[in-house]
Amino acid sequence: MHICVAIAFLLLIGCTNPSPAPEEKPIARAFNQYLYWSDVADLLMDAKNREDSFKIIQSFAQKWAKRNILLELAHKNLPDEQLEVSKEVEEYKNSLLIYRYQQAYIAQNLDTFVSENEIDEYYQQHQQELILTENIVKAFLIQVPRTFNQLQRLKAIYKSEKIKDIKQLDLICNKYAYQCNDFKNEWISFDKILDLISLKINNQTDYLKNNQSIEHADSNFVYLVHIKDFKLAGDIMPKEWGAKRVVIPNVLMKRKLKLLEDLENKSFEDFLNKNKIEFYYP
Repeated sequence: MHICVAIAFLLLIGCTNPSPAPEEKPIARAFNQYLYWSDVADLLMDAKNREDSFKIIQSFAQKWAKRNILLELAHKNLPDEQLEVSKEVEEYKNSLLIYRYQQAYIAQNLDTFVSENEIDEYYQQHQQELILTENIVKAFLIQVPRTFNQLQRLKAIYKSEKIKDIKQLDLICNKYAYQCNDFKNEWISFDKILDLISLKINNQTDYLKNNQSIEHADSNFVYLVHIKDFKLAGDIMPKEWGAKRVVIPNVLMKRKLKLLEDLENKSFEDFLNKNKIEFYYP
């Protein structure tokens, strides 16, 4: 298979996007198909120099040629019935248009508010879907340099709920800490906490049952984690966790399906009554 790449033509062009000449020279040919400069001009907007431009065009032209080679081989080797794709293309186009309309209809008509009563009802009826598959915690994490000279004082107060200690902890967080994070007082995966402090705990269940904190250090930092609450894999998800990850997505999916079903049925009845559709059953 002969593929011509017009290198001389490429060297004459820069990285701009001029209007194509009336009789534009091709960059490449595959069988009776030609690739032109105007077909690839947009690819060169970020090219830094002529060498970069050449590499971009060479790569694109070779991929283009290989695609045309495979298409030629398909035409030569596939039976006639497999070469007829117009019906499949039309079916794909129709399916895509229907999908786009359905998504637009959902965006305009879906009620996305899920009430507390709906969440509670889901919890009562679908507990088998609300089992935790991982350990989760509510935690506070503080990370300070190993050189921090008030480390012992910090260790004494980071789990405290006394107002005096909380104020001092807030001062340390604002002035000295690399990070202080209570994760918005929301549940978080225990694995994520361990990733943040580069620590591995083999038996997380036993650890969480017997510890309320983690104190860990690496070559640069000291990490202190106060575990305020935890739930273990196999427990029922706390409502805040389950609502966000299971209940609300499932309720909204059910609403979407109902919305589309109603759209089909109401539209069907409407156009049937307007004589826009008819059936000629035997």
